[in-house]
Amino acid sequence: MTRRFFFLRGSLLLLFTLGSFCNDHEGKWTFTFPQSISAVRHSDVEIPCNFTAPADYGEVRIVWYTYHIAQYPIVYSEDQSKILPEYRGRTSLIPNGANSCSLRITGVTKREWYYPGISKEINSYKLNREETEKAVQLKIPDTPPAPLMNGSEQMIEKEPVRITCSVNHTCPSNPPSITWNNPDLPVTMSREDRDEGIQRVNSTITYNPSYNDDKTQLKCTVTFPNKRVLSYYVTLNIKYKPRDVTISVVENIQRMEGDNVTLSCTSRANPVAEHTWYEVGKTKTRTRTGNEITVQNGTSEKFICSAKNDMGSINSSVFSFTSCEDENVTHKNIVIIGGIAGIMALAIIVLVVISCFLKRRQGTTIPTENKTQENIKITEKITMENMLYGNFKGAAEQNSPGARNFYLPHNNDGEETKSGQYKKEKMIKSIVYTSVALSPANPYLKAARTTEEPEYAQLNI
Repeated sequence: MTRRFFFLRGSLLLLFTLGSFCNDHEGKWTFTFPQSISAVRHSDVEIPCNFTAPADYGEVRIVWYTYHIAQYPIVYSEDQSKILPEYRGRTSLIPNGANSCSLRITGVTKREWYYPGISKEINSYKLNREETEKAVQLKIPDTPPAPLMNGSEQMIEKEPVRITCSVNHTCPSNPPSITWNNPDLPVTMSREDRDEGIQRVNSTITYNPSYNDDKTQLKCTVTFPNKRVLSYYVTLNIKYKPRDVTISVVENIQRMEGDNVTLSCTSRANPVAEHTWYEVGKTKTRTRTGNEITVQNGTSEKFICSAKNDMGSINSSVFSFTSCEDENVTHKNIVIIGGIAGIMALAIIVLVVISCFLKRRQGTTIPTENKTQENIKITEKITMENMLYGNFKGAAEQNSPGARNFYLPHNNDGEETKSGQYKKEKMIKSIVYTSVALSPANPYLKAARTTEEPEYAQLNI
């Protein structure tokens, strides 16, 4: 009885000691991470995480799980065989310090819950059952975060300003890139940490405002790792003093000397300039205001327009109707001279074409008399009566208006075939003269020859 009592007492004491050790051992573990984090679809995400472990605990091997009701599916472990197939090769720890448990996941595509630990018994989900910080929720928004631009809303010409384009992201190791529509501007890049695992990348330019850029767009473009592109732009509002002040006459085709005409003053300025007219006469100077004034056509007085705004003022050149008429005369003279030159050039082209046509026609014309004589010679029918050397068969006239030449066809053996034809025509030239009689059948020959005269023909054999 006494032995049983001491045995039960020892067992209870041991269990109490072990239970106290385990509870104390588990109570010293903590895991800190954001409750939620967002990432662009098909991009990478880094979940920041830190832990504390008991002082007497040895080497810590972090494991990450995805939430499941009954099981503990592993998305990261040093033992690759324990990782879910869909996460193998896509997860890794980020070395952000000795107590870092930060996790990187590449190519995220869906919403999910994740939590860290070292085992099924020691992990954030079990340690924080009664709290909300049990797991981190990964969110995949339909659109990535939009870029923002900040800087001075109003700029003054030649006063440099700094303008920054920023965008949030959740993957410091692979941030989005930022470019500007003016590549010549100097750019400075920077990063800053935000809450809940969010980082911000900044692109800052130093811009020197110019009046030429007023009312144009300044745009920054953000390219995310998944190749998604978003842009942000502002329309520049640059203040500058008046420029390009000019005076012109409002056109009136039917105006005559002495009629009233309208003069218009224009300028470039921001803010819009006020125009003041100075009418300089022989005796005094008068001033008027407004963009237009009405004066008498042909007046001898001279006019100046002054444009002024908050940034400064500038005057136009002196305008007078005399100078205007001189310009008109010069313009008319240029038009007349140009017209005359064009007509002369057209006339020269026509003459050249006619000359070429006449030369070509003269070169291709054959005199009628010569053509008739050629026809007489070509159409002469020559009959051979007296043969000098044997019987020449198949003699044929070569149609040449010069000498009467005949070609005799020969075969290879110099013999005639049974059909009276020759196997191959081989032209061998030799000169033979024979007396021939010309037939009077040709009317041209009748007229040309009154007596039958012997004539010699040249045979090429």
